[in-house]
Amino acid sequence: MTKRSFIIRSAAILLGITLGFGTLPSVVFDSKPVKAADASGTNDYGIVETAGDINGDSEINAKDVTMLRRHLAGGWGVIINEEDADINGDGEINAKDVTMLRRYLAKGWGVELPIVDCSKEEKDKLFYEETDRLLDEALSEMNICKEDSLQAKVLKAYNWMALNIQSGLIGDPQEYSYEYTIRNRHGVCQGQAELFKAFMDRLNVECILVSSPNTVYPNNLGHAWNMVKMDDGHWYNIDATWNGNYEAYSYNTIECLRNEQGFSDHVKYGARSTRDLDQVPKADGVYYETNIPHYNYDYSGKDIIFDENGIVVKLGDADLVYESGLLTKGGIIDNSLSSGPRIKDGHVDYAYDDKRHMVEKYDYTTEILEQYEYNDFGDVIKTVHTDYKSDSRDRDSWTKTVYYNEENYYKEKITKIYRNGDSEISEYYPSGKEHVNITTFTTGSYRINEYSENRKLIKTEYNDGRADNKNGYVETYEYQDDVMIVTNRINSDGTFVIYYYYSNGNVFAKKYNNAADVETGAYYIEEYSEDYITIKQEYHDGTEANSNGYVRNYYYYDDGSKEIIKTYTNGEIYIIVYSSDGCIKIEKTLYTNGKTIIKEYASTVQLNNIIRVEYNDGTSDNKDGYVETYEYYDDWTGYTMTTTYSNGNVDTKVVIY
Repeated sequence: MTKRSFIIRSAAILLGITLGFGTLPSVVFDSKPVKAADASGTNDYGIVETAGDINGDSEINAKDVTMLRRHLAGGWGVIINEEDADINGDGEINAKDVTMLRRYLAKGWGVELPIVDCSKEEKDKLFYEETDRLLDEALSEMNICKEDSLQAKVLKAYNWMALNIQSGLIGDPQEYSYEYTIRNRHGVCQGQAELFKAFMDRLNVECILVSSPNTVYPNNLGHAWNMVKMDDGHWYNIDATWNGNYEAYSYNTIECLRNEQGFSDHVKYGARSTRDLDQVPKADGVYYETNIPHYNYDYSGKDIIFDENGIVVKLGDADLVYESGLLTKGGIIDNSLSSGPRIKDGHVDYAYDDKRHMVEKYDYTTEILEQYEYNDFGDVIKTVHTDYKSDSRDRDSWTKTVYYNEENYYKEKITKIYRNGDSEISEYYPSGKEHVNITTFTTGSYRINEYSENRKLIKTEYNDGRADNKNGYVETYEYQDDVMIVTNRINSDGTFVIYYYYSNGNVFAKKYNNAADVETGAYYIEEYSEDYITIKQEYHDGTEANSNGYVRNYYYYDDGSKEIIKTYTNGEIYIIVYSSDGCIKIEKTLYTNGKTIIKEYASTVQLNNIIRVEYNDGTSDNKDGYVETYEYYDDWTGYTMTTTYSNGNVDTKVVIY
């Protein structure tokens, strides 16, 4: 037995409302009703192994009872596994099967359901048989006849996918296959392009799959679509993904049977190098570009009727009439902004010229109008973006112009002028990658970014627009194996900062100076661990002797304490030890003449929390040496300091705050 899809119209719609299934627009191909079925869940192999698993989710529960009852009631596009729905095995599917399934779920009624166990080979065979059956079933829903022209076959398949296949989830590997797409009625561009090719293969229409990882729209992701060879001997582009289900509540044939000029929103010419133009034919046909409609249609809640060639001829109560592919009657047509027709699609208006180029697009929600100009190859060379919102800013409106290299035909330069006078200029390598970007502001300031051919920023120059360019700078970048390892910034005032990086992106070292160091040539160097903790600092005073220079090393201990040792060029050493809570515990100063000073601190942060000072004068008898001890009052209102000298004398001093 085969799966059946039920089409509900008129009285059946009322039944759908009564049952709570909602209402959907019905679809008519050549006056014959067709409504695609929604796919139910499947197990890993896409098959149901156990009788009673009506919805194919590998479980038998109340959902299967509901699915079976909806099937018997003629529910919207319900597809079930009929062999598994014949619960009592009498060769029929009826209310008796519902009763037996309910008994089974109630347990203890003495009802046993047959268990079917398959080997992997059998499951794989069933999987592909089921996939083939679904493809054939979809083709039957398209109402394709032997006498149909290539145009009719292609458009009917395209229309069916627009109405039945939803956009998939990018990143899910299953979404990329036509088997998953036909079984679940959703898939990403790869899955939809493969599914369209599977339909064309069955219809004996010459079709190839085209992919391009270099496409820049949308979201800088790769994309896949198809090309078909029509009866005029030319190839045309078809994108089954950018159809009615690409955006909610819109249906269109904008991306069906387009030549290169009409396909300008996809990857083109030089930027399309990854398509391997030697192997992929050029879509250079004209007939289908100019003789079938390429418009957006607002069809939400309306019946759709196609003619025998797959062209939309009726939306609800409106009859659509065309002349040489141009809509002359029906829909919502507005000629106020251009000579081409404008058909309202939800909250967006589109206008086209007589070459099928979209010349205007107005979004009622964002209140943004975009106007386009094209060159002879169908590429957009000028875009005027106007924001009509009352609170729009000057930089929200702009004009962008694209310049192509005429000899090798690649995008060579783009200029963007904002309403406030700011501007951007981008220059490109022949590969299509940006080479230079210049941003100029009305204040007179500007920024220039330079990029390598693999799109790495290698230089930035900023000028603040003032005579002294006080805040200006030039910054360069170095890479190793595509990882940034050095940035070198030189400011207009003579200061600089150089960063060196670990492979994980954290700073390894920093070399810099301050404004006061510019004349002397002094500079600092700081080094960091891989988790960006300071481990070393150096200071060079700018002289050859570096007499005032020093090196400061940081040591970290397991108990959370920290020790810093600062060694001066002249040999003096300063040591400071911190407790785990960040308080100073010990300070040591070791002079080159042998003198030492050691200070100890209380562990609690309080005023004057020194508790002991030891001074050694560096001589053998330490004649001038002493030890000071501090005892603080409990309320910290003062302390007693006792000084014991090397000669035995003792002084006591009381200090009150």
